Amino acid sequence: MGLRVGRWDGYFAVQRLWHNELDGGLETLRQMRRLLVYDPRPELFLVLVTLTLIVSVALFGLAVWDRQPVPLLVFTAVLLAIVLGSGGVYFPRARFLLPAFPLLLPMARHLSRATRRYRALALTAAVTGSAYCGAYMALVHPGAP
Repeated sequence: MGLRVGRWDGYFAVQRLWHNELDGGLETLRQMRRLLVYDPRPELFLVLVTLTLIVSVALFGLAVWDRQPVPLLVFTAVLLAIVLGSGGVYFPRARFLLPAFPLLLPMARHLSRATRRYRALALTAAVTGSAYCGAYMALVHPGAP
């Protein structure tokens, strides 16, 4: 993005246009509290975004405990800091974590040691959950995902 807009902070410049600036995570925590504590009927996709953010922090802890290479930990930590520490629009935050592949490495290691049956169950659960959420966003949710 920096090359595209001609600035070293190009990503942040574009995010400011969407009123999405770093606020130390205050808005993220406010949205999580609203969804999980105060909203009696939160929308499914917002709950999934919130759970994705919470699980990503736990997976980062596992990545540190697993002693991943420092470049992967730094990359993931910076990405998490940007996603969790920004205010503004809440619903696309889980999508912003797509490049955070190192978060999945501890689970991949665990699954590589698991039995064939356990791997099949994990894959089935992942595909089913993903298909359900995708169908919900495409067919039920009234707005753009």
